[in-house]
Amino acid sequence: MARLMQDALGARRVHEIMAIEEVHHLHPFVDVLWLRPSQDQKAPALVFDARSNPMPSRMESHGSDLTLAMVQDGKGKCTSADLYAFREFMAERRSQDYLAWMLQDVQKFKLDLCTSGSPLARLLASWWRAGVHPLQPGGMDE
Repeated sequence: MARLMQDALGARRVHEIMAIEEVHHLHPFVDVLWLRPSQDQKAPALVFDARSNPMPSRMESHGSDLTLAMVQDGKGKCTSADLYAFREFMAERRSQDYLAWMLQDVQKFKLDLCTSGSPLARLLASWWRAGVHPLQPGGMDE
């Protein structure tokens, strides 16, 4: 998500961030991390969101190269048991709360984008809010 926001500040992906209105719109942009038993206690850990729980002891994180959308669509190398467990985890209140917090962050970012992005990003975000962005549904129809 941070990468998407950074790209939007420079105007590259404004249309993608501005289109996020509901939690499920976040799914293509949320990277999935796996936890595994630590191979090396000194290995650098991936950075977690400040709202995440602490890393379990003797575990390490590693990227999966998957997003929430990909896992939920069964596109990862997951067993059916892993996919079931992952879906159960995502249905938990804490997962839903976390995604709701992310959506709030995105909504605030979208408002800020109109005043703090590059000049082109500000223009594109303003067009989106006005309903006339070329990549917006109906944006080029009129």
